[in-house]
Amino acid sequence: QRRDRVRIVVILLLIINLLATGAVAYGIADMWNVKQATEKQLGTMHVLYIGTNDKDTKQREIPLPAAKEKVKDICLRYVDGVTILDAEGIWANEAGVKVSEGTIVCCFLGAKEEVIQQIITDVRRELNQDSVLEETRRVQYSFVGE
Repeated sequence: QRRDRVRIVVILLLIINLLATGAVAYGIADMWNVKQATEKQLGTMHVLYIGTNDKDTKQREIPLPAAKEKVKDICLRYVDGVTILDAEGIWANEAGVKVSEGTIVCCFLGAKEEVIQQIITDVRRELNQDSVLEETRRVQYSFVGE
């Protein structure tokens, strides 16, 4: 009987030690995340920041809604979907004057780099832009639904 008590104490100490080190907790957490982990995917997110002031006049020559519509039409020539957001870019020009510019932000998930480059080329030409800022990053994503 004394031997059984010693075994129970040793087992309890072992369990306490495993809990303290997080080994058991980590294993349980992994079990709970198995379903979520299988639904997650890795992909590339491209985000384009497109200014709307004309590169020559430094003013907005196309009203923002019309510029956004042009950008949307260009994007949908090359991809099946895009998220488009309105933003405002602010910077100081060469003379130190603060300039505010309506900015169109386009988010693409999974588009190929050559497609993004074609969209940038077309947008620059259509909106008369010097440049478009492109942000690219690897992301983990999932579509959440029923």
